Amino acid sequence: MIINRRSALAAILAGGFADCAHGQNVRYPRPEGAATRFWSECDQQMIALSLRRGMRVLDAGCGNGQHLTRLAEAVGKRGEAIGIDRAAGQIEKAQQALRDAKLTQGSARVADLFAEPFPAGSFDLIWTSHVLHGLPDMGAGAEALLRMLKPGGRLVVRENRMSSSLLPYDLGFGEPGWEFRTDLQWLRWYTKNMLAGKRPAGLGWTEILKQAGAQTVQPRSFLIDLAEPEIRAQEEYFRWYLQRRYEWPGVTPEDIAVLDRLTNAKGDDYFLRRPDLYFTQLSTIFICTKAS
Repeated sequence: MIINRRSALAAILAGGFADCAHGQNVRYPRPEGAATRFWSECDQQMIALSLRRGMRVLDAGCGNGQHLTRLAEAVGKRGEAIGIDRAAGQIEKAQQALRDAKLTQGSARVADLFAEPFPAGSFDLIWTSHVLHGLPDMGAGAEALLRMLKPGGRLVVRENRMSSSLLPYDLGFGEPGWEFRTDLQWLRWYTKNMLAGKRPAGLGWTEILKQAGAQTVQPRSFLIDLAEPEIRAQEEYFRWYLQRRYEWPGVTPEDIAVLDRLTNAKGDDYFLRRPDLYFTQLSTIFICTKAS
């Protein structure tokens, strides 16, 4: 499914890249409000694929409630949307988001996925976005989610499938390939620090989910592409998209110097002064069914 520049005002990369200790950028935290706006229309389209009024649904790893509010809207007053997260601070934000939207059919609570927070067969649909890849045992996480589904229910797993791209390969200063090269430094860190010891190893999401017990797995991908004026209108988000590279291990001093020029709003090389910006991002959901 292609989301064009007009129909999706920037459904952009949702997750902040992690530091080793806390899973968050320290000096350059992701601007939550901007990220929520960017994903808004894409979220609605993804969620609408599997939901109907009156369902009982779970958002596993609900964070600040960005998706939970969409789920609650989709199931309506006759349905129920519950969010869980291990972080109490995030749950407070999710609860406030539900109150602000007056979605009484939604709730959020602190819970651990592996502590069996709900009985087996509790939900018609479970949604989880950018959560399973962070677990030491991704297969066990998928099994825990499938256990909580009703027979015939659906588990929707969202994981990105392609690196994002904003800048041209040759910037006219610095060594060409700057964006790809700095992305590679983070991928090297991720491989060393996040993939080491993960289970199951060497498998893609379709097979991981099938081995966890899904009867069928259907991937659906959303291609997001943005150019002017959408990029300029989302300056806060794209500035963060570049600045987070200051905290990625392995980025060379030469590439940091390029980053300084790109993010200096008073300089001639500030990224938004370029006429050739074009953003692409591919996001994939895996729609799993549980045997009836």
